[in-house]
Amino acid sequence: MAETADQVAFVHYLYSSIGNGRDVAIFHETGLLTNKAVFAHGVYLADNEVDEMITCGSAVASCPVANFLFSKGVTAIEHLRNRGLNVGLGTDIGGGYSSSMLPVVRATVFANRTMDFVSFDRSNATLPLFPEHKDAVIDFKYAFYLATLGGAQALNIDSQIGSFEVGKQFDALLIDCNKENQAFDYWKEDEMDIIFEKWVNAGDDRNITGVWVQGIKVECT
Repeated sequence: MAETADQVAFVHYLYSSIGNGRDVAIFHETGLLTNKAVFAHGVYLADNEVDEMITCGSAVASCPVANFLFSKGVTAIEHLRNRGLNVGLGTDIGGGYSSSMLPVVRATVFANRTMDFVSFDRSNATLPLFPEHKDAVIDFKYAFYLATLGGAQALNIDSQIGSFEVGKQFDALLIDCNKENQAFDYWKEDEMDIIFEKWVNAGDDRNITGVWVQGIKVECT
């Protein structure tokens, strides 16, 4: 949804009779803008469209790696969340270089930083004015939250998954930060949050030694 300027313009060309050819209006008209819908991207959303999505209970999955490659812009995650829209993260399937969520977490931090110094055109013949927003900085912890509990909130299942709380399903990774040939090192005096930050920024599947889904351990090869 509202991923690239040319996509938005093409949809307007095809369906200008429905809500001026805007994605949100079209999805609403066709009955797809519901609390069961999570829409990828949301780079070129106007505030009134964000409010309409909130009213319908829909959410956005930001795909920053794909957006860097194709969108000529990034999702204003904090602005959307501050208005009340649930936002998680996604890989956009084939829209990036990896199906792992770790590159997405890292790219989310970079995408947020670009909004501080890069202004891109969110307005053309078919796009309403969309001002740049100076919202809170997203660090690695916040980005990891968006990839876990934030995603569960976007899916409306945060009462079941997304965090380690009593009564929720046990979905977990066991991470070993002492694996041979891993991509990072740490000092013995490093605090746990520093080690965690190093894994988020430089770790990969070599560090994963256990996977649990709904409390059942999955075999790792």
